Amino acid sequence: MTLREIESGRALSFEGQSPFGPLRGTWSLIVVPDGPNRTRLLARDRASSGGPAVASLLSREMFEPMHFVMEQRMFLGITLVITLALALLHERWNRRWPLPGKGQRT
Repeated sequence: MTLREIESGRALSFEGQSPFGPLRGTWSLIVVPDGPNRTRLLARDRASSGGPAVASLLSREMFEPMHFVMEQRMFLGITLVITLALALLHERWNRRWPLPGKGQRT
């Protein structure tokens, strides 16, 4: 896949062709505001086989379920990395600037 478009702080878009046949598609990751201090990460994909009907059937019945599982695991991984990074930043912040009346944690 090749990078097609970047919207800084908002979206990445890729496009490519399958090495296994005439399947072409795009895949985008989009950050959407969801409240004052929250965002959501959305994945959008679109594909067209441009080939025989059996290719469309295989894509719908085999590729789509596998792709769904792959994306779910990717999002869980991203959530884990962000959660751990925020916990580390929070701990470092508290060590550097402890609240008044509280000693520095060890």
